Amino acid sequence: MFLLPAQHRGFGLFLSYSLHEQQYKFHLKGQMTHEGTLGADPRGNLTRMENALGQCPQRLEAAKSRLENMYRQQASAKEESVKPFPYEKEFREKSARLTELDAILNMDRKESSREETVVTKSARPSVLDGLKRPVPPRDPDRKSKQHEEVR
Repeated sequence: MFLLPAQHRGFGLFLSYSLHEQQYKFHLKGQMTHEGTLGADPRGNLTRMENALGQCPQRLEAAKSRLENMYRQQASAKEESVKPFPYEKEFREKSARLTELDAILNMDRKESSREETVVTKSARPSVLDGLKRPVPPRDPDRKSKQHEEVR
């Protein structure tokens, strides 16, 4: 956003360029920001700025109605939060039963997973044993590999 030392009807004037839309945009900044797209004609741009400011009463009414709607929603949410959950007893009973069933079903898994871990550990070769083994003698007829550095 570019800051210009300009004002239009008491509003600060800012310009920006949208790479995505490939358009210049103006932003008239007061307590709210009013935006629009700039064109090639200077008089047309002034008309666009006037139209953006002319929409202030409609935007104000829309903002007021949204605010009233939010206040109504907040009041109804407060009322709902005070009410007790009608199925709380049933929820607690079913949650307790689910925990019991889950514990019963997982009993077999815990035992079998322990056995599998023991088998897996015993089947693995030891790294230390591999390090203790002597290195096989090198064949003198075999040429060593030449490694080339690639950049």
